[in-house]
Amino acid sequence: MNISGTAIPGLENFRLVLLDETTSTNDDCLRAAETGEAEGLVVMAKRQIRGRGRQGRSWYTAAGASLAFSLLLRPKAAEADCLGRFSALAGLALVRVLDQTLPGVAGVKWPNDVLVGGRKVCGILPEAFWQGGQAQALVLGMGVNLQPEALPADLELTFPASDLCSALGRDFNPQELLIAILREVDALRPAVPTTDFLALWNQRLAWKGELARVRSSTGQLVRVQILGVNPDGSLLTREPSGRERIFYSAELEGSAG
Repeated sequence: MNISGTAIPGLENFRLVLLDETTSTNDDCLRAAETGEAEGLVVMAKRQIRGRGRQGRSWYTAAGASLAFSLLLRPKAAEADCLGRFSALAGLALVRVLDQTLPGVAGVKWPNDVLVGGRKVCGILPEAFWQGGQAQALVLGMGVNLQPEALPADLELTFPASDLCSALGRDFNPQELLIAILREVDALRPAVPTTDFLALWNQRLAWKGELARVRSSTGQLVRVQILGVNPDGSLLTREPSGRERIFYSAELEGSAG
């Protein structure tokens, strides 16, 4: 693989490697990070045979029906204390792109999915390369369902899913969508350490102010009101008793309203 990538017209901060097939674009970027590759590397694959989702789940990538890519970033000093916001950076970038088709239709499902019409159309997997107790690199992997074929009938889903064609009634070219997402990532990134970014995340947070079902890291299913995202990326909720509860790792399983 040509690890240096090729320039993307109009996006001088990124370099693209386009593959017909790979095991995992995140693995490709992590290996590049370990060898000192500069940030801005984007690895896009038409097909992944061992793509990963959260908590060790597999991510199915269908050639032509999905957009699967990973982006290598090198966190700046000002970003060191807010690494938990980077999955939202990728999610909000896609949300802003989809707003150009139908404003307000998409939202970010904590911690790292994008929903359209209450169904998942995108999953995000952030992974860090640590050295000396510091995150030397951060890889953001994204899988976007573009066509119905991205969701094979025999695939077990933990959350209702859809695709952009079915949800928005239009086709998206994978490379054109990638470039649009990268453009929004580039525009949003300077705000990541700021309160403005946190406000934007909360504005587009799925089920904010509503009752939702949350499965805790211990497997307990609870019904809570979603209050918002804290500065460290954790989820602030309120239990029926009125007590506030913070989740650092959990699964939102849907609205309980």
